[in-house]
Amino acid sequence: MDNHESSDDEYYVLNVDTVNINKVSGGSDEKSWTKKVLVNNYPIEFKLDTGSETNILPSKYLHFLRPRPVLKKSSVKLEAYGGHHIFPKGSISVLLETKDRIVQADFLVVDLNSSVPILGLNSCVDLDLIKKVNVLLTDNDDVFTTNGSCSDQSSLEEGTLPKVSSVSQEMPDIPFYKVGIEIVHWAGTDYLVLIDYYSRWIEIRKMLTTRSTEVISCLKRIFCVHGIPAEVICDRYFFLSYEIRKFANEWNFNITAVSSYSQDRVLVGKAVKIVKDMLQKCTSEGKDINLYLLNYRNSPVADLPWSPSQLLFSRNLRTKLPVPPNHLLPSVVRPLQVSNKMSRNHNTSG
Repeated sequence: MDNHESSDDEYYVLNVDTVNINKVSGGSDEKSWTKKVLVNNYPIEFKLDTGSETNILPSKYLHFLRPRPVLKKSSVKLEAYGGHHIFPKGSISVLLETKDRIVQADFLVVDLNSSVPILGLNSCVDLDLIKKVNVLLTDNDDVFTTNGSCSDQSSLEEGTLPKVSSVSQEMPDIPFYKVGIEIVHWAGTDYLVLIDYYSRWIEIRKMLTTRSTEVISCLKRIFCVHGIPAEVICDRYFFLSYEIRKFANEWNFNITAVSSYSQDRVLVGKAVKIVKDMLQKCTSEGKDINLYLLNYRNSPVADLPWSPSQLLFSRNLRTKLPVPPNHLLPSVVRPLQVSNKMSRNHNTSG
């Protein structure tokens, strides 16, 4: 647990230790007050509790979350319905994702077997799960005759949110100009996976932790070999990290955050599958993953006659298999050749 302590605030929640929640009049069923939300890539069914001033997560869910959040010490206390107090184990900061929204949110972690995950008012609004009423109608003038007054209709202006640029679906025509990154958890170990959108070249880096400093260290080692890409496609975890954004600014590249459902994440998903297959074979056969990587980089890309090494370096890589030296000589593969070949394949398949 992190030694950082939060303030001595007290939060009010309607429910922590029961599966029931207060219902509004009108007979709406309980299911309408629940919502499945991705929390650091893990789906959790939440109660939508607009009377709660904070978000609550039972501790039993923590080991499912990837990346695993840091549990910080907290001295806050919760006052539940009936006036009894609950002291959380700590607090965490995670990424919440629905089909339409990605937001960062803080949760208090409670250690109660019967407790249920709760999304409080602010997170419900941020995820667009409920609507705030932004218009006040003043039919009764006497209600609005204290220190101030209100006209017949007044609008409350929403706070502005930072805009995220739309993702371009075009493939680059420059090697290592656009890359995608993802963290893969396998057999108790985390790996950073990177794929070049042009050449399909894959890099794997074993990570000691999933903290931003470790991610940055891995990226620096890759960038010093291949150069700094112009654009890095990543998920919301990377985008919302201050350290990552600072690193991107200092090293002069753009970060494009996309959801797991985006078409621009398809190639990253394929790279993750390839890496997991490699790790599985290494585990079952007791072989070195670097040899699997070498063979992948030297094998033709799907629907193309060139390998990732030819597309990125304009040459074949020497492997354990004997090859004539002249097969290792550089031969430039021009982007126009690649685009023409891909166009012909597309027209043939269409």
